[in-house]
Amino acid sequence: MRFVVLVLALAFPAAGVLAADAFNRAEAAPRAIGVEVVGDAAAYLSIAAYAPNPHACVVTTSGGIIAIAFSDCMSGGGTGMNPGSDADAGNRTTYWFHDLLVVTNKGTKPILVWVNATTTSAGGSAVTVGRHADPGQMTTGLYSASSGAMSLAAGHDLFVGVGLHGGSLAGGSVTGALRFTARLD
Repeated sequence: MRFVVLVLALAFPAAGVLAADAFNRAEAAPRAIGVEVVGDAAAYLSIAAYAPNPHACVVTTSGGIIAIAFSDCMSGGGTGMNPGSDADAGNRTTYWFHDLLVVTNKGTKPILVWVNATTTSAGGSAVTVGRHADPGQMTTGLYSASSGAMSLAAGHDLFVGVGLHGGSLAGGSVTGALRFTARLD
């Protein structure tokens, strides 16, 4: 009986080693994948204008995709930002628009969300992003070109603002983009 137990004790690890190296390559039959492509507001990571914001008019939707364009919809009829100052970095024009967007986790699990801004204009100008878990709590100190990850539970919101920094621009425009990235927490 001891011999049988000893043979079985040696056979099981050997079978595991052989099974682990059973093949070098496999091609499984294809599996179907299906997902609907929807607009930003209906996506798992929903992105929408935050309607209570007084500057919500700068957020437009075209074909279900959100865009931000600072134009003459601002109250008082303004159409742009003041020119910057090359000589005095402290007097460069900066505008912050808090809580322009609301990002909602419409999935079923907590996620980590990053929001990063890139600038495509020149002259030291920049686009930055601010974010906060609660509306009305954003401050200018929260803005930067890239944010660290922020945890967002299923069904919860993240409020996003945009900062425009004129740099030394005397004319032209400040342009850039926001990139939203999410993964399971």
